[in-house]
This record gives sequence, structure tokens and C-alpha cells, in this order.
Amino acid sequence: MLHDKTIFSVSMFTVTFGYIIWLFLKSINKTYLYHYKYSVPYLLGGVVSGISILGIAAAIILDGISGEIFFVLFGLGFMLFSYAESNLDKHIHDADSYKKHRKEMLYFLKYSLLLAIVMFLKNILHQ
Repeated sequence: MLHDKTIFSVSMFTVTFGYIIWLFLKSINKTYLYHYKYSVPYLLGGVVSGISILGIAAAIILDGISGEIFFVLFGLGFMLFSYAESNLDKHIHDADSYKKHRKEMLYFLKYSLLLAIVMFLKNILHQ
């Protein structure tokens, strides 16, 4: 049986997730769609980030699910975004933006790897 708090949480999550999807679709850089090899990691980053947001919300709503892996996936999704943007910047010869997006990509990759290592060590030490 669902409680009022659960119904409220699920409805607020649905509205928020719908708004995030709408913002993502509205802000897609149309240049990516003209260059297939740059659009694949960009759209894949959106899918990975979207799934991880759903997982984080499910972990918050349902207490029995561990949601740490979804934080790693969220970081990897943004790493894919930065990767696609840096490659597109390299393709259109924008060196400053290329360096900025490469730095962001490495930042998200380091964050995800560090979080994955911490999760792995936590699981090993608590067994």
C-alpha cells in the first residue's frame, strides 16, 4: 500500500525528471546531429545520465536499494557529454573550447573512478 509521502515523492520525481528531459531535448546542439560520430557519445551520455537519475531517485524512494553505482554512472554520462563536445570542438577547430571540454572530461572520469574505487573498498571491507 502506498502512503501519501511515497505518492508525493514519486509524483515530484516524475515532474522533475520530465522537466530535465525537456531541457535536455531543448538544449541539444543541432551540430551533433549533422556529424554522426559526434552525436553518438553525446546522446549516449544523455541516456546514461537519465538512467542514473532514475536509479538515484529509486534508491531515495526505496530504502532497500543501494544507489552508489548510479552516482558513478551519472559522472560517466557527463564524461561522455564532455567527450563528444571536445571532439566536435576539435573538428570545428576551436582550440580553447576543446581544451576546456577535455579538462571537464578528465574531471568527470577521475570523479567516477574515485567513487568506484571507494565503493569497491567499502564493499570489500563490509563483507
